[in-house]
Amino acid sequence: MNKSLCVLVLALIILSQIGCGTKTQPKIEQSLVNIVKADYSKLKMQADEFNRATVSKDFNKVVDWTHPKYVEQFGGREKILAAIKTGVEEYKAQGIETVSLSIIQSGEAVQVKGQLFSVILNNSTLKTPSGNMVGYIPIVAVSTDGANWKFISGLDQERFNALFPDAADSVVISDISEPSLVEN
Repeated sequence: MNKSLCVLVLALIILSQIGCGTKTQPKIEQSLVNIVKADYSKLKMQADEFNRATVSKDFNKVVDWTHPKYVEQFGGREKILAAIKTGVEEYKAQGIETVSLSIIQSGEAVQVKGQLFSVILNNSTLKTPSGNMVGYIPIVAVSTDGANWKFISGLDQERFNALFPDAADSVVISDISEPSLVEN
């Protein structure tokens, strides 16, 4: 599998995990925001649950953990479930599947108009016919109480800004990393 096809495959897998984009290691701009204390153990635990649901293909749980605003924008629960299932089936037919997702970095929570935002960096490993691909995918975590979080995987800055215009100047998501192919 050539490098440009690997990049395309990673982008497609990201879309199947709720979200899309072309972004890497997230950075949170510290100016103009209120940095707050959040229960990071709960944030990590809940993000891990979101990741486990994605890897195990428990798409109902994936949608349960997905921020409702994104589900609504996508056209509702049934439409997003159908799109995820279709995407994963297409990748499986090509010999591509998500092997693991793990949190490698979590940003501080910033508060904007009663909502907390934290950008998490996920390490993603995909099995492909040519070998495993490894890359980094940002996940945006959103909470109203600092204890209960909802997630959107793979958002780019433009889509984040459209979903959360009030936070557009406070949360910065940088590019998804170029995936590395590890030969079999």
